[in-house]
Order: sequence, then structure tokens, then C-alpha cells
Amino acid sequence: PFDCATTEGRRAHDAPVASTPLAVREVSQHLQPTESSSSGALSSTSSSHARLSALRAELLALGADPNAPDDEEKSALAHALEHGRAGCVALLLAHGADAADAHTGMYSACRRGFFACIELLLRAALPDERNLYRMLAVACHSGNVHVAGYITHMLRGGAFDPQEALMSACESGSDSCTRLLLRHQPHVTAEGLVKACEGGHVQCAKTLLAHGRDLTSHWRAIALDIACANRHPSCVLLLLGADVVSPKALKYAAQSDARLCIELLLRRREPSPESLKEALLAASGGRKSAAMFEKDTRIGPGQSFAPDPPKFCVKV
Repeated sequence: PFDCATTEGRRAHDAPVASTPLAVREVSQHLQPTESSSSGALSSTSSSHARLSALRAELLALGADPNAPDDEEKSALAHALEHGRAGCVALLLAHGADAADAHTGMYSACRRGFFACIELLLRAALPDERNLYRMLAVACHSGNVHVAGYITHMLRGGAFDPQEALMSACESGSDSCTRLLLRHQPHVTAEGLVKACEGGHVQCAKTLLAHGRDLTSHWRAIALDIACANRHPSCVLLLLGADVVSPKALKYAAQSDARLCIELLLRRREPSPESLKEALLAASGGRKSAAMFEKDTRIGPGQSFAPDPPKFCVKV
């Protein structure tokens, strides 16, 4: 089985404390991660946490409802997850906290990499597949590979389809999460390559190109176009090195005033007279709008591999 229970990559405050009782709603929402404390205030913080622990235990012993929501409809468990209090999560679950009613905190724990909290939550009550995939996407977008690995292991019992998570990893430039997903599902989405090039995440783009031997020339060309439009010469150089060709790349580079991209394109191959004409017109007309780029990159007739044209937002 996948073992993510290593100290590497974990946050210091994320490990469960054996004797730490748990927070109820009013207490847990005010907790901040220990990691944010300065070294000079550690003893004071520890003393404060000990007092809070005693208060939590007493409140629960008196019959405080661990599922009672606050004014924002968030339970104590959701607050404990958001702040990475693994001991708090464990005790709340032991006192009957509803794990299925902590979605907000669950996603926050994935985003912030609170591995121990996620492990406790998933052992107590496994969310439905849709929420697991959403948790995986959130973890990948934040680059939390240990959390992503654990959730991936939980999902691999059925048909594993990590496309949303792969897109999230490529969009944020998390190469470690991209590699993790590709180990379990080698199919590369063309949109993932485009997202990586849009953000200038050259390492992700390199990983996807190495795995995506079945990517069509059409999608590779779109990736080159969007790298030029967003002025990412490192991605342009990578794609040119992979023999990617696009007749419109020079036009988009000119319209975005991406001079280094233009230089790379001109060094690679001699442009056609039509490409030079489009580049000159583009350079004379100002930067390209997202709507016009989307129109130009629509999948043409007869392209059956994607029924709907992709939606790209070009940052100019």
C-alpha cells in the first residue's frame, strides 16, 4: 500500500499529539498553526495549548455537541481541519463528529498539506468518489504531493481518472504532483500541456511532452501559440526543441511584444511570407485579446478528438 506517513514534507504541527484533547467549535476556530509561532514564544504557546486542551476535554465531557455549527455553518471539525490540528480532529471524531459534514475544512487541509488530518478523516469516513477527486485536485494545485499520493492510493481501487487533478497540477506548475499522477495514469491530456505553457511552467511541460507521445500536432501547436501569447520563452524553446510547428506562433509573439520568443522562432526556421505579414499586422495592432485568441485556436472541422473547443484565458 502507498505509504505517505513520512516526516518529509509534513508540517511540524501536523502530527497527532497522543494526550491532546479536542476542541469544540468556539475554541478550535481561534487556533492558529504552531508553525507560525516564533521560537521565543514556544513555551507560552505550549502552555496556552495545554489550557485549551483541558477546556476542550471538559466541554466534551459536559456534553458539548461536536457537530454544532457556528454562524458560518462550520463545525468544530471543519475548523480543526482548517488549522491542521490533528489531535483535535482525532478526538472530535472519537466523540461522534460527522466527517461528512466538514467539506470546507477538508479542502482547506488538502490545500495546506495537513497530511495527518486528511489521514484521520479518510480513515473515519471515506467521502464519495466525487469529493475524493476534488480533494485530489486541490492538493495537486497546491503541490502537496504527500496528500495527493495518499488520496491517489484511496482512489485506485476503481477506474482511476485524474484528469481534473492533472489539469490543476499543470496550472499551478507542480511537477511532483504531475509525475505522481502520470505514474498511475499515463494518459496525458492536451489541455494539461496547454495549461503548463500558459503559466510558463516549463518543467511540467517537459514532463508532459515526455509522456505524451500521442499528443497530436494540433494540440502541440496550440501550446506553442499560447506560450508565445503569454511571453514564456522557456516554454517556446522547449516546444521548438520538440519540433513543434505553428504557422501562427510568430503572429501571437508579435502581438504580445514577446521579443525573445520572436527571436527564438526566427532562429528555428525561416518564416513564410504569410507568417511575416501576419506578424507585422499583429505588431501594428496592439496586444491580443483573450476573445480573439480563443477564436483563432478553435478546433477546426473534422477534428474529432475533442467535441468542444477549449476555453483559454490569455494573460496579457
